[in-house]
Amino acid sequence: MRVAIYAIALNEIAHVPRFLAACADADAIVAADTGSTDGTREALRDGAAITHSITIRPWRFDDARNVALALVPADIDVCFAIDLDEMPGPGWRAALERAWTPETTLGRYRHVASHLPNGAPAVEMSGARIHRRFGYRWRHPCHEILVPDRLPAHKETRLPNVRIDHWPDKTKSRSGYLELLEAAVAEAPDEPRNLFLLGRDTVFAKRWDDGEAALKRFLALPAARSAPHRAAAWRLIARCRAESGDLAEAVGCLRVGLRIAPGMRDLWLDLADVLGRMEQWGESYDAARKGLALKIAPAAVANDHAHAGGAPFYRASMAARRLGLVEEARALAIEADMKEPGHQRYQEHKRSFG
Repeated sequence: MRVAIYAIALNEIAHVPRFLAACADADAIVAADTGSTDGTREALRDGAAITHSITIRPWRFDDARNVALALVPADIDVCFAIDLDEMPGPGWRAALERAWTPETTLGRYRHVASHLPNGAPAVEMSGARIHRRFGYRWRHPCHEILVPDRLPAHKETRLPNVRIDHWPDKTKSRSGYLELLEAAVAEAPDEPRNLFLLGRDTVFAKRWDDGEAALKRFLALPAARSAPHRAAAWRLIARCRAESGDLAEAVGCLRVGLRIAPGMRDLWLDLADVLGRMEQWGESYDAARKGLALKIAPAAVANDHAHAGGAPFYRASMAARRLGLVEEARALAIEADMKEPGHQRYQEHKRSFG
């Protein structure tokens, strides 16, 4: 089995050495440079990658990835799309070969999208960027995905020991994503996925009213039937309501989400946070304990970075203390500090128990 890694790149020379080292087990590394001026293409070429210069105007990610895919040699069996700020874990090639079958056309793996300060995983999701050389194309201007293209049979295989870690350059602007998502919605106004992502990313940009409006449009679509995404939409609307000062309405939205997806950890932890801000300590504590009892795992809708570390344990500890559950509060304070060693607030909280 011949495996190629392919990527699009723009001014990412700082990532090149790590990227090439992590991808060294591939039979070929193909990079489509979209206009770097910092030496990225030259550094990739010097590291034995097959490099090309491409121009995509107007810019959209799916067009760029489809061009990069077209440049992969035809004798490759399996393609793996990886960005330069991502890193496949040790042993990825052997794990891929063990799990891949002759019938497999698409592989799913663990994708760690962001990390806590100590390097532990924060946001995780199911990745799906490993695919058969022919029979797929990229779709959507932003947050693009692979879709079958005249493929006789689509067969997904789980790759349990393949993991990708994303180490994003936080100085790089992603302000153009909203414009691309708006273009995606305009192209397919009845498709739920892009409208959900537009609402989500607009909330992330702290445009609360616009984000809430987009998410309500998503919920109104007849095709928006995915329970995890509907629950996540109500969670994001609750955040908009909370940011607007309407905490009671935020609680109501979170409870709607929990009726849809009672096993969604982030809903319980957000509910605990809002109820704590309302000083409803008993309900806050109960919600926190229910949320903390649920394990973090790659999900259809990504887990919240804010809930991966010590924050939910700290909030639960505060609620337990208010309820007079001192030993429980102490144990939760210790857990918060263990999750994020060196966090000043959590350390001070733990020390407050003597």
